[in-house]
Amino acid sequence: MVNVPKGKANVNIQAKGSPVNGVWPYMIVELDGEEIGETFVDSPEWKEYEFRVDTSGTVPSDTLKVLSVTFTNDGGNKEEDRNLYVGEARIVKNE
Repeated sequence: MVNVPKGKANVNIQAKGSPVNGVWPYMIVELDGEEIGETFVDSPEWKEYEFRVDTSGTVPSDTLKVLSVTFTNDGGNKEEDRNLYVGEARIVKNE
């Protein structure tokens, strides 16, 4: 659960990953079950991935929403294992 301000904001997800056969982990980010973005996590070091949202039609002005990250291409073999690591999530209101 995250508190999302009414209006325009960025959802910043800190993530890192490990590839298999050159293919990095892929994540889909949703807010209350609605997709707000997707991307390959293409770094073995922590990196922030930014997704824009607009909750102008949401009442009340600040509301709790379910933030979810789905790892869609888990895989590997005896030598390699594709992994997605998700760290901190921040909501930043846009002025």
